[in-house]
Amino acid sequence: ARFITKALRDLKFINFDEPFKKLYHQGTITKDGAKMSKSKGNTVAPDQFIETYGSDTFRIYLMFMGPYDEGGDWNDKGIKGIDRFLKKVWKIINLPNGNEDDAKTLTTNGCFVVAEGANMPSTTEAVEHFINEKILFGPGKAANAGGVAVSGIEMSQNSTRMPLTSEEVDNILKGIMTHIHTTCVKFGDKGDFINYVDGANIGGFVRVADSMIDQGIV
Repeated sequence: ARFITKALRDLKFINFDEPFKKLYHQGTITKDGAKMSKSKGNTVAPDQFIETYGSDTFRIYLMFMGPYDEGGDWNDKGIKGIDRFLKKVWKIINLPNGNEDDAKTLTTNGCFVVAEGANMPSTTEAVEHFINEKILFGPGKAANAGGVAVSGIEMSQNSTRMPLTSEEVDNILKGIMTHIHTTCVKFGDKGDFINYVDGANIGGFVRVADSMIDQGIV
């Protein structure tokens, strides 16, 4: 959301910088009423549930197992209800698969902004069409980076045993997403429009190359 907001701001479509006023942080998930801990032997490995039900079902169960800001107590059987619900939704909604025909349908009907919310859901042909039409297209590796960034922040908190407040996490995330957007604009500026695909790809390559140079690998 921040990526698209900043892009629309730069294109003068909107006059504000942030899509949300406050970050709403999640609560703690417990097991049998106690905080999960390896020493207690009450941790839950998500792999088996993801393999059976899928990662989206697993995430949604975590979100709806209790008040979002309070968390809840894990129950192995609870995910089955979410799985049944999502299967019903899937039967109702005919989701596009992100191919070239879907891309043409969007642009033909006046769509000028597309942001991927998953890992490369659009085909190569669809991406090329968006770029040729010069619409504002945010590839998943950039537009969807906020979730990965927050996961990294959470792992950092866990490893250092130094918890951050929701405001601190929010400020760190703002800085990360602003930097990603700035990098995409820097390397994707084509004069009359911003190619965010080139910006994300080139920016990512340069970051990796610079790190390799710093470590003396090349």
